[in-house]
Amino acid sequence: MLSALFAGVLSLGVSGSGVAADVAQAAGDTPVGPQAGSMDSKRPANDEPSAEDIELLADEVAAHVQRKQELDNRLDSQQASQDSLRLRLKESRNNIRIELDEVLQSSAPRTRLDNMLERHEAAREEEIRLAEALEETRAELAREQLQLVQKQRDLERMKARYASQQREKELRKVQELARQLERRLQFCETISFKCPSSKSLGKCLGEYPLEASIQGWVEEHYKAELDKHLEGYGKPVQLSPDWYTTRVTHEFTEASMTLQGTVTADVDVCSGQAAQDDGLCDAGGDSGTV
Repeated sequence: MLSALFAGVLSLGVSGSGVAADVAQAAGDTPVGPQAGSMDSKRPANDEPSAEDIELLADEVAAHVQRKQELDNRLDSQQASQDSLRLRLKESRNNIRIELDEVLQSSAPRTRLDNMLERHEAAREEEIRLAEALEETRAELAREQLQLVQKQRDLERMKARYASQQREKELRKVQELARQLERRLQFCETISFKCPSSKSLGKCLGEYPLEASIQGWVEEHYKAELDKHLEGYGKPVQLSPDWYTTRVTHEFTEASMTLQGTVTADVDVCSGQAAQDDGLCDAGGDSGTV
């Protein structure tokens, strides 16, 4: 009888490290599974990502973040349960030693001691199961962390590729716009204005502020001409004078003057536009209308 009691008490001396050894023997090392291929790593090198691809991969990252948080919470809960159970086992060992001393000294019935040993053994088995669950959670958390880091890197690479792709598209649009800016226009406009009848027709025409009118005419005709060719550009085009240079020549083809001093004249205008590289580079960075 006493030998059985001593054997039971000796089994109580298993420390936390002993439990860990039991767990390691029972559970073994949990292998980390192979990483799932990411959307970006599976994509062919010449396949350009889209905004939808970025959104899908961002959703995957968010799902991994949520899963990692769930595993963190589970690990904290299991760790707290293990700490609580270890305190119970420590208290149980102390109570069993006290009960054993009483049984040995007074030859009291050992029923109570047997019950205490049985409950203690059940608690030890629970601790082993909890330690195994902790190791599984840690391994799963490690895998999830690796997958999260990989997905985050894939997302950053995809965003960088997408941004580079968009810059290239904008550059191609700017280059196309530059080709469209090269124009040569010829048109005729009619002017009519008052001039003192004491002046000659030639002097009236020479004093008329024609340059301001010509500038407005050229811009109007130039924009109308470009609008026909830039419909596929994808954005409304608002011309900037920084984009191009203009050379203009003009001449009066017909002119007349009434006795009341009303001058009427036809003006032939010829203009040539050429792209200005610096202005176009600035235009390529715009995200709205250009």
